[in-house]
This record gives sequence, structure tokens and C-alpha cells, in this order.
Amino acid sequence: MRRCAGSITGSRASTTNEPPIRCFIPPTGEWKNLNDWPPADARWTTFYLHKDGMLSEHELWPAEGSDSFDESNFEHGAVAYTTPPLVENTEVLGPSVLTLYASVTDTDALLFATLLLIDRDGREHELTRGWLRASQRRLRPDSKPWEPIQAHESREPLEPGKIYELQFTIVATARLFQAGERIAIRIKGSDDEPAVNSLQALARNHLRRPRPLRITIHHDEAHPSHLDLPITRGNIIGTFFSGGDISSFGLSH
Repeated sequence: MRRCAGSITGSRASTTNEPPIRCFIPPTGEWKNLNDWPPADARWTTFYLHKDGMLSEHELWPAEGSDSFDESNFEHGAVAYTTPPLVENTEVLGPSVLTLYASVTDTDALLFATLLLIDRDGREHELTRGWLRASQRRLRPDSKPWEPIQAHESREPLEPGKIYELQFTIVATARLFQAGERIAIRIKGSDDEPAVNSLQALARNHLRRPRPLRITIHHDEAHPSHLDLPITRGNIIGTFFSGGDISSFGLSH
């Protein structure tokens, strides 16, 4: 039996005619039956991490720059990237993949990424998370594009200041984003996200860095940091950028 974020269950040993995978889709209350994983109809849509905290499928411009934050026992910094309000109901179902081009001031870094839903009132709702120790960034040869798996054979220290491509999975989730809501990704160097239930409280705030560092996320044409989301419903017009309300970002069509 497999259970993932977003109420996804599966059993390959079923002797009945039930589908091997059933997914509960909040907030609709619907169940979705699947025969394959990841969902056969998933369209992995790339959302790039832009300057000014924008998350958009619009490709990156040259020299867009970078964002930095500090991590230590005294300061837990973060960066976040958010889409414009969605113009269509958009279903995300399956694992997501985060690809970061990052540099740090130390020989290692812990990275935690949280996929968020921002509702129409601006409240954040945590959906799922992913994490990586940068010194164990090397992937197994049998990794899939939708599921990068670290080899964990040895640690490879980082060279301070050098830009590395870091790719890791965001645990699978199931959610229907409604029109007017926004998708966001928050990146930190610690696992101090506030717990919303006792189960989360048991699994967080156990990792500490012995010394401070600065983490820089690069996002430009040469370093296209991005989030790949499995879209299974919505996005009929084929783009979020041109159809969304981007006035809050100081841009125009």
C-alpha cells in the first residue's frame, strides 16, 4: 500500500477489479482512478523562477540575476516564487521536480522546498515538500525525468561560489487550484516550516547546521532554475502567463 501527500493510495496486489491507484482531489471531494503512475495524462509544465519572486512558464531573460538568503542557527532565510492568479481551475496530480542552479559559501547545504497554494485572500496552504543535501546531488542512472533519485553512494563537497545544478523530487500531491488562486514554491536552508498537525511536528526541526552560510539561487537564460508540475486538468489556453493577472508584478501584456 502506498500513501502520498494529497491522499493518493495504491495497491498492486488487489485481487478485485478496483483500480490499482485512487487519488482524492481536494477541495472537490472527488476520487480519481488511475491504472498508471505517474498519471498517463500528466503534462509536466515548466514554471521558471524569475526575478521579483515571479513563478511563470515564460522563459528566462538573459541576466535576470539571482536571489540570496542566509541560513544559520540565528537566521533562517528563504526565497519564494509565486504565479499570477490562475484564470482556470488547474489540477496538479503527481510528483513535481525542482531544478535549481545554486551556489553557496560553504562545502555543503541543506535545501527544503515547499509547494504552496495561495488562496484568494492571500493565505498560504502547504501542499507538499521536497529536500536535498547538496553534497549528495548525484543522481542514479535509472532516475526518471519525473522522479530524480539521488545515488547516496558518497558525498561530493561543493566548491564555494561555484554554480551547481541541483535537482530533486517534490513529494507527490493531488490538488485542484481554483481560478484566482496562485501556485508558489518556497525554498529554505532549514526544515523549520511551521507544523499544522502532530504528525508534521514529529518530522520537522531536527536538522541544524553547525556554521552559517549564504545560499544563492540563480535564474537567468544560462541558469534556468525551474519547477516542473504535473498538470492533469486545466490550462486549456496553453499558457498561464498571458492569461493571468500580472498587474501586481508591474508588468503588462
